[in-house]
Amino acid sequence: MDNSERFEAGEGGSSYELDTTSPLPPDEYDDLDADRWSSLPPHLIEKILAWLPIPSFLRFRTVCKTWNKLLQSPGFLRECYDVPSQGPWFLMFKNDHYREAATYNPSLDCWHPIPLLIASAPGQISFHVAAAGGLLCYYAAECDSVVVCNPLTRCWRKLPPTLRIQFFQPVGMVIDRATQQYKVVVAGIWATYGACYPTAEVFDSSTNTWTITSNTPPNFPLHPPGILCNDTLYWRCHEPHGLTTYDLRSHSWSQLHAPLPSSFESYGLVQSRGTIFVIGRLEDPTAAKSISILKLHQPRLVWEEVDRMPPGLLEEFLKDAANDAYFRCIGHSDLVLISMCGRNMPQLLYDLARRVWRRLPRCPMAEHRMVDGFSFEPRLDASV
Repeated sequence: MDNSERFEAGEGGSSYELDTTSPLPPDEYDDLDADRWSSLPPHLIEKILAWLPIPSFLRFRTVCKTWNKLLQSPGFLRECYDVPSQGPWFLMFKNDHYREAATYNPSLDCWHPIPLLIASAPGQISFHVAAAGGLLCYYAAECDSVVVCNPLTRCWRKLPPTLRIQFFQPVGMVIDRATQQYKVVVAGIWATYGACYPTAEVFDSSTNTWTITSNTPPNFPLHPPGILCNDTLYWRCHEPHGLTTYDLRSHSWSQLHAPLPSSFESYGLVQSRGTIFVIGRLEDPTAAKSISILKLHQPRLVWEEVDRMPPGLLEEFLKDAANDAYFRCIGHSDLVLISMCGRNMPQLLYDLARRVWRRLPRCPMAEHRMVDGFSFEPRLDASV
C-alpha cells in the first residue's frame, strides 16, 4: 500500500509528495530459524547477503568475522555484480576541507553517516570529486596525485603522475560496467618556457596510462565536473554562453552555442535518459520569480521549459534565502537533489521522469553551511 501523500500543483503539470511511510511493527516480521540459517551453504549465504540494502550489509558485517571478510571473497563480489543498482546516493559536504559529509539515500528516504575519507589513502579530498559506478576520484593536494577509491569497501589506489599537466583537477569520470574499467579526465595547465597552455589528459585503467588530448577550449570550466550523456561529457560555460563537450570516442573537444534566457540564474546541469536539462532560477522583473526545468532539444540546441516548482513549495523553499543566494543541483539518472546555499535551508528531491517534487528529511548537518556535494552509485563490487 502506498502511504505517501501526493500534492498536485496544476501549473506546469508537476506535483510534490510527502512520504509518510513507516516501518512495520516488529511483530509483523517472521523469525528465521537459527539452525536453518546456519546450515545454508556459503555460496547461498553470499547470494542472500549480496541482495541486502547496502546500509544493512554494512551493519551486518559486524555480526561475525566470516561476514566481515565477505568483501575479500571473489564469489561474493561476483554476486554483487549481478545485483541491480540500488539507486544513487547524494553526499553533501559541510566545509571546504571535504572531511565531513552527510549522505542521503533516496530509496530509504534517510541520511547515512557514511565517512568518505579512507584513513590509509594519501591526502585529503581537495577540490571537487568526480564519480562513476561506485568509484570516487579526487585530487589529493598533499601528495599532488589523483586518487580513485571505493568509499564502501575502503579500497583505493593512487594513479600514476600525469604526463604534462602541473596544476589540475578531475573534471569527469566514466566506467564500463561490463569490464569494470574506467577513465578519468583531468584538466589544467601545462606550463613550459614561460607560457601556459590549457590542456587535458585522460587516464585509462585498462592500460594504466595517461593520454594527452587536444587543448581544452578557452574559458573551460573546471567546476563542477561534467555530466555524462551518450558517451560525451558536458559542462556549462558562460563565454560563449552554452556547453563545452568532450567526446570519449573521438577524444575531441567542442563548444555548443546554446544560450539560456538572460534572466536564468544560478542553474545546474543534469541529464536523464539521454536528454540534458538545466534547473535554475528565473529572475524576470516582469514576471513572478520561479525555479524552472529546461530541456535541451538537439540538434537545434534550443531550450524548452518543461516544468517549474509549484508556487507553494517555491515560497517555502525561498522563504529564508537571501536575494542573491544560489542553490545547487546534483543529478543522477532521473533524480535531482536541490539545495539552497545556507544554514538550515530546506532540501528537495525532483524526479525528472515523474515530474514529482519531494521534501527531504532534515539533514543531520543542517546547521552548517553546506559548501558542495555530488552523487554516486554505491556498489560493493566496484574495483579500483
